[in-house]
Amino acid sequence: MNRLSSIFLIEIMIAILLFSLTGALCLRMFAKSRRLDDTAQAAAMAARQAQNAMELMRHSASPDSNGQLSETGFWGDCIHEFRCD
Repeated sequence: MNRLSSIFLIEIMIAILLFSLTGALCLRMFAKSRRLDDTAQAAAMAARQAQNAMELMRHSASPDSNGQLSETGFWGDCIHEFRCD
């Protein structure tokens, strides 16, 4: 009788160990996926901001009615800042 109870306790301890390891592995995978999601969101936001900046530059670099580049907006600021009159 004593031998059967010790085998049963060992079996229960092994089951608890396996459940603990499985739980730790699941928790680690969830943490990794959270970090990947945060990184992906940051990259997507950076891409959107870069696209917005390019659209602003493209819009401000469009020629006016005389065919000249506008000196207002982003490109105008660059032209005035670096002009050596």
